[in-house]
Amino acid sequence: FKDAGKSAVQKAMRERWETADTRRIVDAMMESPHCADTQEIGCATLWSLFQGDMRAEIMYRITNGPGVKAVIAAMKLMADSVAVQECGCAILCALAIDNEEVVVKIYDEGGVDVTAEALKRQWSSAMVVQHGLGFLRAAASLVEYRHAMAEQIALVGIIEGMHAFRGKVLVAEYGLSLLGFL
Repeated sequence: FKDAGKSAVQKAMRERWETADTRRIVDAMMESPHCADTQEIGCATLWSLFQGDMRAEIMYRITNGPGVKAVIAAMKLMADSVAVQECGCAILCALAIDNEEVVVKIYDEGGVDVTAEALKRQWSSAMVVQHGLGFLRAAASLVEYRHAMAEQIALVGIIEGMHAFRGKVLVAEYGLSLLGFL
């Protein structure tokens, strides 16, 4: 997909979405790590697959293949892309909820760092704040990560995000829960 153009990437990802071919989506993301279109559309395609009837199967495929690594790599390389950060935080949050094994995998791949960075850079995005705090809350629920996370995360940023989106119940819930853990 290198320099294939946005419409070509959209068409290819649409074909992969129709067959729920997460492996080919992830492969495309990993083969073209510096192509903004591929990363944005790849993350959006993976996130849209979470919304369907195959949610559990999609989660399994992403966590048991290189999907977590691809999403985190996209978030690192495309730190200024709101679309990548929104979908990336949403994917990490969805994967981490009630799944300690996946939280460990995401943490080990650098998920806390990229999520904290996303919150710093994209604090004006409700989706980044909500899902970023949701993932961090899931990670902080594991005692062994709390101390390290308290050093990685700017507590002021959590409070600012909660204030900016004070009308969003999940932002408040995730933020207060996260602060309680830390």
